[in-house]
Amino acid sequence: MRNLIGKFFLIVLGFSFSLPVLAQSTNPTWLQELDAQLLTEKQCKPEFYVSIREGKLGGRVYYEARVQCRDGRRFDANRLNPDLYFTITPCATTIC
Repeated sequence: MRNLIGKFFLIVLGFSFSLPVLAQSTNPTWLQELDAQLLTEKQCKPEFYVSIREGKLGGRVYYEARVQCRDGRRFDANRLNPDLYFTITPCATTIC
């Protein structure tokens, strides 16, 4: 029985790593766009978001996120609409 529970746990754990990165957002489309840009430009497959922020600045919508890749790297990203692309910078330990 104990062995069966251990196998079940490993199956569930393995399945959870195959799920897409999920985060709470009023407009989750921008997170999907950021995922695609990170994969293309930085070869980063997001594992989780450390933080996300949305708001308005001077009547324009802005998006900010700190993301950790599966390989352990971290990036800060931000975009101020109507910009199409995010500005992505490596997150150094001393400044993040």
